[in-house]
Amino acid sequence: ARSGARRTPAPGEARSHAARAVMSTLSASGAKVVAQLMRLAKANPALAVGSLALLWPALSVASVSFVLLLPLLIPASVIALAGIVFYKYVGAGNAHTATPAPEAKEQAPAATAAASSDDLPPAPKEQAPAAPTAASSEDLPPVPVYKQWVDPIPENETFDQLRKIMDERIIVIDGAMGTSVQKYKLEEEDYCGTLYPDHSVDLKGNNDLLVLTRPDVIEEIHNNFLEAGADIIETNTFNGTFISQGDYNMDTYDEVFAINKGAAELAKKCTTAWTQKDPSRPRFTAGAIGPTNKTLSVSPSVENPAFRGCTWDE
Repeated sequence: ARSGARRTPAPGEARSHAARAVMSTLSASGAKVVAQLMRLAKANPALAVGSLALLWPALSVASVSFVLLLPLLIPASVIALAGIVFYKYVGAGNAHTATPAPEAKEQAPAATAAASSDDLPPAPKEQAPAAPTAASSEDLPPVPVYKQWVDPIPENETFDQLRKIMDERIIVIDGAMGTSVQKYKLEEEDYCGTLYPDHSVDLKGNNDLLVLTRPDVIEEIHNNFLEAGADIIETNTFNGTFISQGDYNMDTYDEVFAINKGAAELAKKCTTAWTQKDPSRPRFTAGAIGPTNKTLSVSPSVENPAFRGCTWDE
């Protein structure tokens, strides 16, 4: 004390000081709360009486519950206190005095040192890296010769007419054929017609077949687009392929050929008639080729990524 050194309190003494500090803080807080409530009661006695009347049942229930649970709380408190004392004087001492055995760590290097150098395989001999050999020009494939692409189909006078018109204005093409057909609300009999009265499967939805069974509908649609100002109309052959017609069991050469030929003749008939009405504005027919309902780039089978729904030849 004379040298100015401060004594370090024992753990039990420190806990005792902390407990007294907490109790004094709670006592001071409780005294403040009680004083505040007394001031409120003096300022407003009616409010104090009403609050007491409302809280009285709750206080009564809490008191009765405490009295009923008191026989259980006392043994529980004694057991908890005994557990704390046991841990403090017995369990904690054993935890601090226990030390791990170092024998396992000391024996590990000895096991590795038992192996003799004579038992090891000989070290491989170092080899010099092989010198890279330059590939001669004779081993390389020949450089391909690229030529300018030439269209095998010769151009006719139609190309000159199209270029002349496109130099002057924008050319307009027709609209969607499928939605135009839907407006007519056709039934199975319209698709079958007199050509396929007893077909093996339903033909409703095969819009390309209408050029043979209901050409009047397709012709009217073409004329409506031409009347609206279209310069080019497309043939009704978006699904006129062997693959697409296979959904309707019509993937034979005769059926597919008849659909495409009939669609081209029907569209050409309309554009010729409108060109004759106004030769200063010629109309054109374009052959439509759809993408079919199958793909060559993705497998329809999850189990076999290499599988394709059709071949290139098909």
